[in-house]
Amino acid sequence: MGEGDRGAIDEVLGQQVATAAVVHAALFPARRLPGGVPGVAGAAGAGFVTAGEALRWAGAERATLVASAAEALAAGLPRRAWELVIMLASVQAAYFTLDDWAALSETGLAAAEAMGEAGPLAAALGHRGLLLARRGQLPAARAMHARALALGEAAGDLAAVAQARDGLGLVCLRLRELPEAEAHFAAAARHARDLGDPFLAGVAGQHRAQGWLAAGEAARALETLPSMAVSCAGVGEREYEGNARWLLARARRLSGDYPAARGEIASALKVARAARLPGAEARWLAEAARVHLAAGDAGEALRCASSAAALHRQAADSSGEAIALDCMGEALLAAGSAEEAAVFHQQAARTHRDLADAWHQALALSHLGGCEAALGRASASQEAATAALGLLGRFADPVAARLAAGVAASLGD
Repeated sequence: MGEGDRGAIDEVLGQQVATAAVVHAALFPARRLPGGVPGVAGAAGAGFVTAGEALRWAGAERATLVASAAEALAAGLPRRAWELVIMLASVQAAYFTLDDWAALSETGLAAAEAMGEAGPLAAALGHRGLLLARRGQLPAARAMHARALALGEAAGDLAAVAQARDGLGLVCLRLRELPEAEAHFAAAARHARDLGDPFLAGVAGQHRAQGWLAAGEAARALETLPSMAVSCAGVGEREYEGNARWLLARARRLSGDYPAARGEIASALKVARAARLPGAEARWLAEAARVHLAAGDAGEALRCASSAAALHRQAADSSGEAIALDCMGEALLAAGSAEEAAVFHQQAARTHRDLADAWHQALALSHLGGCEAALGRASASQEAATAALGLLGRFADPVAARLAAGVAASLGD
């Protein structure tokens, strides 16, 4: 390829990067971009007035932008490829399919490797790690964030360190390494405060509360979540706002306040639908299903869980879909359809097994054991319960211990 061709490609990509910067600023006004990313001045002619207009442009250009990033890398323009990926990473994660995000994150990582600069590489590793974690590929996600952390620490890049710590915390949370997750989130929040980045500090705070809820510490989470939900509403980041309401709904449910939980999750879903956040809506619908199930409304729980599964399927998020399918099984059992429920629990358990997600596999198997018992199939019930108990033995936290005790009791009947 001649210099003239490369120059022409660079010019087109430069405008795409500048326009993507406007989109990012419109949709994620509180997020700090990594150093070395161009600002929005070059895209004054983009013409976006609202976040909705910015999102429509991103949706219409989705396939073109993914291809452009790969074209830039192939043309020997790794910096342009990296810039485009970084500008689009949050958009892809929040609004579009994981397949597109996967392709972009792979291109961004290859581009950063070619650039050979610590800052861009740490950012690319972080975005790739978040994608892998969403897909349930947790050991690979951990490796990405650990490498980003090492780069950030070596360069004295506190922002990279904070981002990597938060990413590692999310991996530990998914693996139920809860003390390690707590340590990472606390460090991320501390670094973010040192940087003067209230948004990143708030995100780490939300994740920390999520860890407390995973450990069954609803009272502890309720000490901070109500004020957090109020403060998040004024930031201009809709997913951040709704996420706080989602966590508060979960805390209310775990504390037994089902009317308050219904109100909070309804507020979260209102945010998701108004801002057109399908991935967030899917996650929050799963919590809505659990709230309705706890309150005794199996029909509404089934509707919410089914909608969550469909949205996760559209986003190519097999991990999220399996969690929603397991919830569908719980709702079906509560509605008296144990045979149908068992099918969903089996499907969820297989997917979690394939993803090496031992915790969610154990949950699905424990639910399957209950279905089989309800159907009078003692042997199948014991088989599922025994498998669940074997997986639960890997976890040491109180919630896992209580669940294991319940499963063990069912084997003793």
